[in-house]
Amino acid sequence: MEVMLKIFRYNPERDKKPSYKTYKLEAEETDRVLDLLEKVKGYQDGTSPSVAPVGMGTAVRMPCASTV
Repeated sequence: MEVMLKIFRYNPERDKKPSYKTYKLEAEETDRVLDLLEKVKGYQDGTSPSVAPVGMGTAVRMPCASTV
């Protein structure tokens, strides 16, 4: 299925103000939001922040908010 992620982005070193960026991607029914964020980083926007796997019991390092 096709989903759209609207991610709130802000990098004080290059952005004057925060903004939303929308990404369209294919998702499986079993994908978690974390999986989708990793797809965005890997295939559409390498500048997205790194995320640690929450399912593995590690904390997430994510200086942005996201909505699905």
